[in-house]
Order: sequence, then structure tokens, then C-alpha cells
Amino acid sequence: MSSNNYSALNDKEFEELSRDLLAKREGVFFESFKKGKDRGIDLRHTSNITELTIIVQAKHFVKSGLSKLLYQLKNEELDKVKSLNPNRYILTTTVSLNESDKEKIKQIFSGYIHNTSDIIGQDDLDALLIAHPDILKSHHKLYITNLAILNKIINNHITSRSLSHIKEIQKSIHLYVTNKKYEEAVAILNKQHFLIITGEPGIGKTSLANYITHQHLADGFTFIYILSDITDAEKMLDDDANQLFYFDDFLGANYLKVRQHPNQDSAIMNFIQRIKTLKNKRLILTTRTTILNQAKADFERLKAPHLDIAQHVITINDYKPLDKALILYNHLFHSNIPLPLLQNLIETKSHFKVIEHQNYSPRIIEYITDISRFPELMPEEFSNYILDKLGHPEDIWKEPFESQITDSAKFLLQTMFTLPTGTNEQLVLKAFNERIRFEVANNGFTKGSNLFNRTLQELLGGFIHRHLSNSGIFLKFYNPSFADFMSIYLHNNLGEIQRILNGNIFTIQFTNSFKISENINDLPDPHSPEVIIENLFSGIFDSSFVLPRGLEKVPVPSKLLLEAVLSRLDELQSFYPDRNRELVIIAFLLNTFNLSEVENALLELYPFVNFELIPAVQFEDLYKLTDIFIDNSTQIYKLAFNDWEKIAIELFKKTDYSSDFVRIKDLFDDFDFSYVEFHKKYRDQLQSILDTFFNSQYIKSRVDDLDFSSVYEKEKILDILSEYKSEVQTINSILELDDSPGFEAIHNWNYEEVIEENIKDRNRSDEYQAPFTTKDNNTLSKEELNERVEDIFDGILKAKE
Repeated sequence: MSSNNYSALNDKEFEELSRDLLAKREGVFFESFKKGKDRGIDLRHTSNITELTIIVQAKHFVKSGLSKLLYQLKNEELDKVKSLNPNRYILTTTVSLNESDKEKIKQIFSGYIHNTSDIIGQDDLDALLIAHPDILKSHHKLYITNLAILNKIINNHITSRSLSHIKEIQKSIHLYVTNKKYEEAVAILNKQHFLIITGEPGIGKTSLANYITHQHLADGFTFIYILSDITDAEKMLDDDANQLFYFDDFLGANYLKVRQHPNQDSAIMNFIQRIKTLKNKRLILTTRTTILNQAKADFERLKAPHLDIAQHVITINDYKPLDKALILYNHLFHSNIPLPLLQNLIETKSHFKVIEHQNYSPRIIEYITDISRFPELMPEEFSNYILDKLGHPEDIWKEPFESQITDSAKFLLQTMFTLPTGTNEQLVLKAFNERIRFEVANNGFTKGSNLFNRTLQELLGGFIHRHLSNSGIFLKFYNPSFADFMSIYLHNNLGEIQRILNGNIFTIQFTNSFKISENINDLPDPHSPEVIIENLFSGIFDSSFVLPRGLEKVPVPSKLLLEAVLSRLDELQSFYPDRNRELVIIAFLLNTFNLSEVENALLELYPFVNFELIPAVQFEDLYKLTDIFIDNSTQIYKLAFNDWEKIAIELFKKTDYSSDFVRIKDLFDDFDFSYVEFHKKYRDQLQSILDTFFNSQYIKSRVDDLDFSSVYEKEKILDILSEYKSEVQTINSILELDDSPGFEAIHNWNYEEVIEENIKDRNRSDEYQAPFTTKDNNTLSKEELNERVEDIFDGILKAKE
């Protein structure tokens, strides 16, 4: 069995491999030609000195086999060779050949093939690649799908969650087409150690990230896939190991939490800054452009000069026409679409219309070239089917959702829509069972046995992907575009929204995918021509779906949401089992509704909050509880008033950020509580809390290589440390406490060693280079472009025969 997966290559990529191997073997230059009608020539070497002409044909028949190869050589290629009359003819093929097979081919080309060594089969290709490993590495797809490389990746101490994601990558790696964006991304990652890939849904962010990831895995990096929490990555940091961390949709997974909780952006930004300073670490993050723009507007740390986020971002905002042509060609080449259907597409020149279509995106191309999704089609219907799907991309999910799955499958998909991406399967099961309970009680649904597992099996592979992990099993949508579809599908569909809300069990289900809008009936129809045209010309048109952006969350009238929540108050639970249920629900109510609307619910929940047992992760929930003190005329105010000191001291204990101390102190002035009396009673305890904080969390997070990676002078380090010390002293002064002593310990630092390492990093040449550069010129005239596209697709029918 060959260790090389030649099926990962298309015919043009195999031709390029043949050229590079023969150039090494023969020690001469071979011309290659633009794709198209080759007249029997894929590669050619000519010499004016020796008057020698060598013609090479590359036959990528890895799936077709020997009989088809022999037939085509004898009945099609022989006449071409006779017409060309070269001095020497070389054949390369991905078919495995024995001695007898080579003799048959030599007889066919008698007088042109002089020796069977000029018949290079799969085994010969393997031998040449072993002899020239630099050629293997320069042919990216072949290198990263090489069996030895894959075994190295699989055995490289990867967690099961990461291994599951690697297997996902490997399934689709052959479909990726490298372009200029790939080179730019690798250059940024190599220089800066972290990369943010942005773009709109379906544009290819994840594909680019996957391709770069797999290249690093092949080069010996250990892979850590971050599902939803950056703290997972921090636990996996190994100073001595080459590690690549991959966080797909990192703001999509965390933006709501970060937006509602001040300072929570620090966790992500601190981790990024840490990665920047470590030469053996890489970090790849993906996010939608709109979410990144929102985050940069909302969070000061994303604007920090030392981070300069703009230097690390690559935006996949569009593809050049030739890039689109190559992506389409690659998907068609590797598809199982019957030849008559492909003939219809090419002969009607509909591939030009696909490439030029305003809704073109790699995600849609992947969909429309997947034969498993096709209805029964006559050849003459294929082009119209493809173009219709491009014209109505929402139908990609609408038809299968409405007519191809069971009701229980719809309920499970809608349940997952309300939950965070990558939710533990047991939590999905719990939420699904609650939705089913509601449907049985209110809508006559009949529940069968083992319903969840049967429903999950129905949806796996098409709608849902299952991640295996050391910490459990996690579920997410197989394709992120389904969540976009569901947002559209539910828009203004109040009846369906109400069914979903009334079947929720976790507070997070009300906020993860829904937002309050009092004027829901005034919202424009996203499918109306006016909205589509307006957004087309305003530059905020989503290329994946014909609707305005910003509808990721479904608008819901506050009255409808409030009724659903209050009717389910006794059943509601915390999504995170380690948190105080009552405090989670109280914080949710205060974040979502007016105090007067939920006071009775607060009165019911508040007595069950045990402040001493609240975990540190609920600092923000506890802080939100202080909203109760805004209106001193309410009953809940009077109930909470007696607990103010208890609430305040617990807030001080659970602080994660230095600025939180000031936030808590300000509460005393905001609500007219006496800090003087509080200080008299709790001074020693407060002093101990601050001393401990500044000795451990604060100093560690600031000093552990986070803010000194670009400092090359001792004086600059001393200036920064003085600023930190001043900040600490200011906070202690505001709280009327003594200076925390632990800060002085950092002056035992070896500054010279830090500076020396920084200078080495600055001067160190790039260790990881893109394995090749793109050769295609994407700045072509219309005529040149059409000619190139025609050349590319001319050969596909022959290659697929």
C-alpha cells in the first residue's frame, strides 16, 4: 500500500508533481502549460544543443485503474504522440504497475518509450518522493495526507477532542485551493505567532484555518482544539512543546459573556499576548468580521498599542474570479457527480455563471457539488438546479428542514440553536427532553422509546456533528450556516418562537439566540426586495444568504419573553451545574428585564441565595444583584438591604481584576451606603484580600512575559513596573488600606535576561515558511480570465471519464 494519498490531488496538481520529480531525476527543466486541450503534451523539455525533445504525459487514474489507462493510451494518446514525434516519451501515472503492465505500455509506444524506466507508476512515484523529500513537502496536499505524517500527527499526544477535529480536517483537506490569502496568513502566523481570520459566513475562514493547522501538525506541532473557553488552552500550555492552539469562532463563542461582563476580554487578550512571546507556540482564531468590528469598538484591550490587532488579522472578504474557478474545479473533480451532468454544466458554459454569481461562496460550492444532496435529475436539468440553488441559498437548509426530517429532529435542531456551540451532549439531552415534555403536554406530540438517540442518529453527518472528548461528548451544527438559516426561519414567526421559549429549561437558552425588540412588527422583512437592494448598495450584504446582516439573534417582544420565563420559573436551571441556581436566574432577570417586571420573581428566588457558597466564577452575577438597590421603594430592596455587607465582602473576595476593587467601592457611593462603617468593621479582612490578590493574580498576570515581549531596554521595563506599582498604590489608597507589600518582589527580576531574549526573538529569522508561492495572476482582463477559465475546465470531462 502506498504511503502517499494521490487521490488528494486533482489532475493539474498531479501534473505539477510529475514535473518537479522529473526535473530532479533528469536534471533538466520541463515546461508546463496552461490547463486545457494538451494535444498529447502535459510537460515538455527541448534542447537546442542536443536537438532533443522529451514529451511527458501525466495520467491521474488512481480511481480508474489499469484497464482504463491502457484503453486511453492505445486509442487516444498514441496518435497524438505519433503526430508530435518526440525523441523520447515519458508517462507518469498514479496507477500501480507491475513489470508486465509496463511492457504492455512500452509496446503501445514502441519507438518513443525506449525503456520501462520512462513509465513511472505509483510505486516509482513513491520511490522518487522518498529520494526527494523536499518535493513531497513542497506539494502540500500530498505531504499532509502522507500516511507516515498522519501517523505522527495521530500519535503526537493529542486530546481526543483535538483528534476528532483533526479527523474532520482530513476529510476535506483535498478540497482546499491555496491562494494569496494562504501565503499572507502563514506569513503573519510565522512572524507574530498568532493569527485572526475574519470573514462572513461561508467564505472559507475555517477551511483556511484547517489547512494551515494541518501543515503545522505535519511539521511536528501538537494540536489543541479550543471548544468554547480560553481557559482550556491555558491548562494545556507546555513550555517545552511545539503547540498550535486553534479557537474556531472565538468571539462567537464568547462575545455575549464578554460583552456583559466587564474585564472578561482580558482572559483572551492575555492568552494572545502570552502566545506572542513564545517562539514554539502558534494560535489561530476565526471570527466573523461583524463580530470582530463590534468587539474592537467595545473593548479597550483590543485597541492596545502593544497588541496592534490589525497586524494579525487576515480578512477573507472576497475571492478573485480565478480563485473561484479553481475552487469550483477542485470540488467538481473530487465529486461523484455523474459525467452526463458535468457535461451539461460545461457544454452550457454554466460554470461561468456559477463563478460570476453574486452569491458565490465556498460553502455553497461545497453544497451544490455534494451528490448526496441532489434530487433525481436529468442531465439537462443540472445547470438550472445549480444556478437555482445559488439564487436561493436559503433553500439549502429550508427544504431538508421542512420536508426531509421528523418533527423530533426539528425540535432537537431548534433546541441546539438555543444553546452555545459545542454543548455537552448530556446538557443537550436535558434541554431536548424538556422541549419534548412541552410538545407532549401542549401539542399532542407522541414520544417513542429512546427518542433522543434515534433523533440524533437521524441528524448526524447532515445537520449535527459529534465531538468526542476526554471530558465528554459535545454536539454542534455540522455546518455553521444552519444557525444563520434558523435565525432567518424564525424571524417574525412568533408562534414558533413561543413554542421554543416555552420548552426552554436553561436561562442561557433565552439569551443565546434571542434578543428583545419592542418594535418587532416594524422590523423589515429580510426577504423583501427593498431590503436586499438597500444592503447590496450599502456594502453590508451577506454573500452567504440573501438577507441583511445583524439578524443572527432572533428578535422577540419583551412581553412574550417575560411570559415564557415567568411561567417556567420553577423549572429553570443554570446551564453551568457548579453555579448557584437562584443567583444565575436573578442575574438573568436583572440583565434582561426591568426591575419592576420581575420583582415578584426576585422575591421568590432571593431567600435561597447562600452568599458564602457562591463560587468565584459568579462574581458578575453577584455584582448584577446590586441592581436591586437602584430603587429603594421596592420590597426586594428592603429584603436585600440587610445583606449589603455580606454581598460587598463576597464581591471583594471574588474579584478577578484590579479595576473591580474600584467598581465595588463605587457601589457604596452609588447606593448611599457608608464605606466608613464598612471599613471599620472589615479593614483587616480587606487588607488581606488585596495583599493576596496583588501577590498572586495581579503580579503573575502582568509580569509573566505578558507585557514585556517588545521591550529592549532596562529603563523601559522599570518604567512599566513603576506604572504598575502606582496603580496598585492608587487602588490601596482608594480603599484606604496600606500598600500591598508583595509588589516589591518583582524587582528581583533579571531584566538583562528578559531583554536579551526579546532581542533574539526580534532578530530571529522566520522558521516556518509557506511551502510555495502562488503562480496564478488574478489581475486579468475579462478576455484573459474567460480564456483561463475555459482552459481550466476543458480538461475536466476527460479527467472524469
